[in-house]
Amino acid sequence: GLGRALGVAEERFRGPVLPTAKLIEYQIELPRVIERKLVMIVGDAELIADGQRIYSARGLRVGLFSTPEAL
Repeated sequence: GLGRALGVAEERFRGPVLPTAKLIEYQIELPRVIERKLVMIVGDAELIADGQRIYSARGLRVGLFSTPEAL
């Protein structure tokens, strides 16, 4: 299906991801999935570039849709 960002509780940027970065890692935790009319995933995520945490987000909410017409 397709996903659409619905919101975020908190986010922090600590700097840019530079083109010279050798390794970029995403760490995502999805502790909650709500299945009703809308399927919504709630979780936290971090982006780590060359061992340094660059971006973190808490309380990410993403809605999942089965067809493009639902968007």
